Amino acid sequence: MAIAFITRFYRLRELTTFGGDQGVDYLRVFEMLAARQPTLLGPVTHVGVYLGPLYYYMLAPFFLIFKLDPIAAPVMFALFGVATVGLVFILAKIIFRSLLAVRPGDSCSNIMAFLAAVLYAVSPVILESSRAPSQPHLIPFFTTLLLISAVRIIGGRSSKWDLVVIGITPAATIQFHFLAFPLWVFAGVSLAYAKETPGYKILWLAIPMAILLFPWFLFELRHNFFITHQIFSYLQSGEIGFSPVAYLERVLDLTWFSFDKLVGQGNQFITSVAVVSALFGIIKIRPRSAGSDLLILLAAFFVINVLGISFYKFSLSNHYISALYPVVIILTAYGIFQTLPRTLGFITFITIVIFILGKNDFSRNHGYTMPEGVTTKTVEKAAAIIADDIRDKGGTFEVANTLDGDTRAYPYRYVLTSVHKLKPLGVEKYPEADRLYIVSREPGKKLLEDKRWELLSFPVAGVDRLAEISPGIFVTRFIAGTADRQELIMRQ
Repeated sequence: MAIAFITRFYRLRELTTFGGDQGVDYLRVFEMLAARQPTLLGPVTHVGVYLGPLYYYMLAPFFLIFKLDPIAAPVMFALFGVATVGLVFILAKIIFRSLLAVRPGDSCSNIMAFLAAVLYAVSPVILESSRAPSQPHLIPFFTTLLLISAVRIIGGRSSKWDLVVIGITPAATIQFHFLAFPLWVFAGVSLAYAKETPGYKILWLAIPMAILLFPWFLFELRHNFFITHQIFSYLQSGEIGFSPVAYLERVLDLTWFSFDKLVGQGNQFITSVAVVSALFGIIKIRPRSAGSDLLILLAAFFVINVLGISFYKFSLSNHYISALYPVVIILTAYGIFQTLPRTLGFITFITIVIFILGKNDFSRNHGYTMPEGVTTKTVEKAAAIIADDIRDKGGTFEVANTLDGDTRAYPYRYVLTSVHKLKPLGVEKYPEADRLYIVSREPGKKLLEDKRWELLSFPVAGVDRLAEISPGIFVTRFIAGTADRQELIMRQ
């Protein structure tokens, strides 16, 4: 966990993500807090279907603690990431102690679990998701909790708190991403095969599930099940489909993708070692042997998720497999330790950990998925320059960004609105502003020629470059007026 803490919090403000999606979400949380009015809806997906609001409620206390500083969300995600590493150690320790030949008093299972947790802590995709605020990146924490409780339930050692976890996890994760629906299937399978019948204790599961889903369900009741209709319309749109051959290819691709992204890092040899080791470890297990149920549980979790996600036909993204993060790591570790002699297994696994650690870039000059040279500090600096100019000049203003696809500059809008208490006009009112501030690499002439509506719709009469906020990145000011745009272009 110390390793996880260092790797996640090192240069957090520079390495985290503060893009358009984060700007939209942070503004929604700010509005919720400023108006003291709870929301019943969460973020909207790229297909136009709304998620539940749990993500916003989880962000809210961190934004209050950090006084609306945008670093609040990355801190929350980093803390969840660190906690997940601890949970992976606990889960791996239970699995390895049950499955591997470990003598009483032998610390071998602890060492193996420690190495598995270290691999989880330094895997680049997992590390980046642990400090990049996006609701699917919370799924690994809840998944690992779910697996620990499922292991206890299957083993007949559960308590009421395990049922609480089983209730919380599906209700939470489905509000982070709809591709978390296989967790509902897995939770049902775990309960069906429990050695103890929950009986009336099922209330410990149902109550937290109902509480977490209540705001979402209340919105549905108030709006004639609007989201349900959205989901059915999407399912009928053709983006979700089934063809036996294509589906099998998708399952194989997703399996390779999972091990490659989390362990192989593009190295086909290491990915092959991980896949073969995990498969061999599962095949080698003897039915009804000590711990066999636990390994079958992990394998079932992987299969259920892969089969479910494979119905989605679009190109694979890292967050689609977020529920598989802990399982892929533990299956790889178990397979290697089970396949190779103990000393050789340790050497092989440590070598993989060192290889993967070297794939992280802790010195880059931009946030994850952000343009070159752009970090949270860059956004804050640009917003401060714009705020100073607004306070000096007064009037209404808009802000735009040409560095990436977030033309409407939501991160800058968030900092200006929440930190500097200066609210730009709405995103549909660019032509009405007195000034337009543009964060870009292009000179004034190129910005005047830009065909994007946010720039083209503004009636510009003057162009000024205010400041350089990062090497090659500037804040440029358009002043509203009636000048001929072509004439201004000729002057630049």
